[in-house]
Amino acid sequence: SLRTQKIREKLYETVIRWPLLGAWLIETDIARWCSTLAALLGSRVDLIDSLSLANQGVFSTKRRARFARTIEHLKNGEGLADALEKESVLTSVGYNLIRSGERSGNVVPMVNALSKLYDDAGKNRMKRVIALIEPLSILVIGVFVGTIVLGVMLAITSVNVSGV
Repeated sequence: SLRTQKIREKLYETVIRWPLLGAWLIETDIARWCSTLAALLGSRVDLIDSLSLANQGVFSTKRRARFARTIEHLKNGEGLADALEKESVLTSVGYNLIRSGERSGNVVPMVNALSKLYDDAGKNRMKRVIALIEPLSILVIGVFVGTIVLGVMLAITSVNVSGV
């Protein structure tokens, strides 16, 4: 079980570096973290405890470690947005949303909005990936079927030629 978990983590860390799939996995991971954090904060769980629990849902070990380091920044008196920005775990839009939530006292709605933003970005990215894969798969299937048909036609013509 431990070995398969390590293999999965290694595979995930490899795939996360791929151009299209990697960005989608990162966006999905951050969206999950944001939605968990928003739910915990909305339930009046302490910020440090909420961050610790939300970190457990992050699949990437490197990203999980960066999120965990934000807790240390918070313990040193920094704000949430500044701590996240120091560890560069979100985009500038994310930092600005959380910063404005901290200033207005409405962090939960802002983290929820951030979760929706990353979730929508991930869905849009997957639509683009599928739009690229669809013509490629049609081409591959066409070549495969064409090869089979060509093989059958050659077999039929070779039987007819030798039979005459």
